[in-house]
Amino acid sequence: MITYLIQNGVYHIPPWLSQESINLLRLMLQVDPTKRIRIDDLLRHQWLINHVYPEPVIYESIYQVSLIFLQSISLIFL
Repeated sequence: MITYLIQNGVYHIPPWLSQESINLLRLMLQVDPTKRIRIDDLLRHQWLINHVYPEPVIYESIYQVSLIFLQSISLIFL
């Protein structure tokens, strides 16, 4: 049951959450990995800026991965 819910993006959003936090959660819990928020976009999200970091965080990956490699990996797991 829990596996079905996770794979299909079924989750409960508490009514007391702000609209900004709901937006961020939906972006992070997106089932389709091509539509899911990227780490650099997440770190610039308005909710993080308003509640966690006063300025956008600069993200630099320690990995040198090409876009072609990432696309080929995503095809394997789809």
